Amino acid sequence: LDNTVYINTGGTEGSMGKRNYHSYVTDQQLAWLRDDLAALRDKSQPVVVGMHCPAMNNYNAAFENRESFNPAGKTQELFDCFEGFSYVHFLTGHTHYNANMERGAIFEHNVAAVCETWWWAGKLSGVGVCKDGAPAGYAVYEADGRKLNWYYKGVGQDRDKQFRTYDMNKVREFYTPAVIEILSQWPRRADDGAGDDYFDVADNTVFINVWNWDSQWTLRVTENGRELPVERVWHRDPLHTICLDYARILNGLDPVNDWESLRHSHMFRVVASSPRTSLHVEATDRFGRRYEETMRRPKEFTADMN
Repeated sequence: LDNTVYINTGGTEGSMGKRNYHSYVTDQQLAWLRDDLAALRDKSQPVVVGMHCPAMNNYNAAFENRESFNPAGKTQELFDCFEGFSYVHFLTGHTHYNANMERGAIFEHNVAAVCETWWWAGKLSGVGVCKDGAPAGYAVYEADGRKLNWYYKGVGQDRDKQFRTYDMNKVREFYTPAVIEILSQWPRRADDGAGDDYFDVADNTVFINVWNWDSQWTLRVTENGRELPVERVWHRDPLHTICLDYARILNGLDPVNDWESLRHSHMFRVVASSPRTSLHVEATDRFGRRYEETMRRPKEFTADMN
């Protein structure tokens, strides 16, 4: 479905307008969709819908799945077409970050990008990383009859690489006054730490970015055999910050709102007992696949970290 409704306010033939747009599915397409779905007598049959702009988003402090079509109400118009269906997947892009959202029988996969942050992180730092810290990559879907499973695959990375750990003691060491001053130039940071992104992070904190997280993943972290409480937090990814935000200003380029690191919905934190203990991190996806790392601390914070 084509859900990018181009407006281009002020544009005329031969001159560029504002290049603005709305995101929704037009009435003409909805009529076609309703007619097409009416031919499916078995509503338990899986249906997969591809669109560019996401129908929902969950990048908010409450991690709520909120409708994102514009004008308001257009998301629900699309959802209503699938009433009675039991297995519907939306595949969307546009945002250059990962977010998995569920509303009844609808599961939306908003997938990050092969081109990461429009290739800029790779150009500036040699590391392809998306706005949410996910590696530049793509989603893989495997169908077996009515069974569908999936995973996110980073370019040039093993398919089992599904999260990254950060020793926030080392990340905060990187945040010198000079670095904070540079990052403060990015627009979203004016009222959010003013460049000191992790001012509210306690000593011995570890962040874990699980970029394809959904409601049926689990995350378990142990320190010397003792399980640590895991908390989901709304925070930025440090790797994207140094590979794009920091590097861009160092290279004399302007901060651009669309490319800035953003707080996202799949970061988690634990607090260790000391700065030098090792942690065992185990993430398990909804299909029972397990991904593990023994995190040796202190863990250095660099652009080429795993």
